[in-house]
Amino acid sequence: MRYKQFEYIFSEDRMRKYVTACNGDTRRAMTLYRYNVKLSQEMFAVISCFEVALRNAIDRQMKPLYGNDWLRDFVLPGGNFYINNVRNRIAHHEPICFGRPICIDTTYALNNYARMMKLFQWMGLDSSALLYGLDNVGKI
Repeated sequence: MRYKQFEYIFSEDRMRKYVTACNGDTRRAMTLYRYNVKLSQEMFAVISCFEVALRNAIDRQMKPLYGNDWLRDFVLPGGNFYINNVRNRIAHHEPICFGRPICIDTTYALNNYARMMKLFQWMGLDSSALLYGLDNVGKI
């Protein structure tokens, strides 16, 4: 596909970051966009498991203190748990493959990935077993 078609589909504003990160090389920008989609897919699989594991770990702690309906009864300000920003970036199809200034850099994604692995460990969960067949973040 020619870059102009690609840009038309995904928008000039969205692609500008990719072109900037690739020093104006539009072919590389299209490739980077596709890699970002793959990285986002892989990260979302891990985040999905993490969200459920975290919610259930919190639930196990809260039920004895506040009853079975604690979540419905409580309103937590903000509702942000550690990984919320990267999850929202992926859910809104924003890039997770850039550093600042805009350059190709997966540090943001990998730091969040490492944070989830550490939190799995803190919850006493074997992330390798839990994510078996799902975790390909390191391969992207």
